[in-house]
Amino acid sequence: MIEKTIPLVMLLSFILSFNVAADVILPQVVYTINGSVWALSVSDEYISVASDNGFVYLLNKQGVTLWQLKLTDGITAVNLNDDVIAANTMDEKLYIINLSGQIKDYLKVTGYTEHSKALHVRGDNVVLGTRSGDVFFFEGGELMWNKKLDAYVIESIIDENLIKVVSDKRIYVFDYYGRTLLNKSFPSYIRSTSITPDYFSAGLGNNELYLVDNRGETIWSNQLRDQIGVIDISTHVVCGLRNGEVHVFDLAGREINVFNLNAPVVSISKLTNNILASTLNNRLYLLNIYGGVEWVQKTEGYVTTSHLSRDYLIAGSSLGELYYLRMFRNPQQVKLVTGFVILSLVIGLIILIISLRY
Repeated sequence: MIEKTIPLVMLLSFILSFNVAADVILPQVVYTINGSVWALSVSDEYISVASDNGFVYLLNKQGVTLWQLKLTDGITAVNLNDDVIAANTMDEKLYIINLSGQIKDYLKVTGYTEHSKALHVRGDNVVLGTRSGDVFFFEGGELMWNKKLDAYVIESIIDENLIKVVSDKRIYVFDYYGRTLLNKSFPSYIRSTSITPDYFSAGLGNNELYLVDNRGETIWSNQLRDQIGVIDISTHVVCGLRNGEVHVFDLAGREINVFNLNAPVVSISKLTNNILASTLNNRLYLLNIYGGVEWVQKTEGYVTTSHLSRDYLIAGSSLGELYYLRMFRNPQQVKLVTGFVILSLVIGLIILIISLRY
């Protein structure tokens, strides 16, 4: 009887595990906006989306659209915190919008950004870097300072009491008074970047990938095979190349994995062991950094921007479609099934031990 029970328990566990793994859920279109999706930003509760023809949208974290607002011109960047949305438009304006969809502040700036990551809002503070090389720092709707850099700005963030900026040529750190704390150049111009509280990562025009600390010290660099289009840093450094490769490095510079997606990688987002990557041939991929492709989804138009969070992923396409996926449709059910599988394996192991002893 014991000999028959062991295969039965193990088979049941295998079937349950297979069914959980095989239940692949693909993203669905939850909304089609007016124009191309140019930028998106998320908080714990909301998702803000901007179109190239001047609309801002707010969605809740379930992917339901709450409102839309038309601004004066094409929006080049949008950034969301817990209370407000900041948006930069091509007619050189910076809007601060509350979560009810009302314009709270309207600020005139010089130039506009071509990179959505060049705008960042934190509390009452906003930093904006433009294509003309200007960096503006606002506090409570008042301009605190404006600096002119020697190249257009790719990314800027507010980190504690510091302003971190990456231009086409250099990385900078300023304090809240506008004093320069770091000014670092590289062997080639900067094509792509990602900033965290601890690191700067830069993809150079000569195809080198750099990881730099807040003092400007190079932690490591790696020579890659093609242009580095997009980067994301968290527990790893992940970058997408023009030749379709996605490289995963740990923070010590060791290469963990390489994926080949067969088309230029135009958007990338990482969380824990998952990577959300999109390519110019209208494909959206979910990758596991230690494994392979979890799934691939064909999209209408290529995905211009995407975000992967603990609970969901969202991606916006060049044809205005918003793709949304709850990572687990029913978290309690997943926990229950997973727990039952583990319990079955434990029971099978106990029976095996008993059978071996007797």
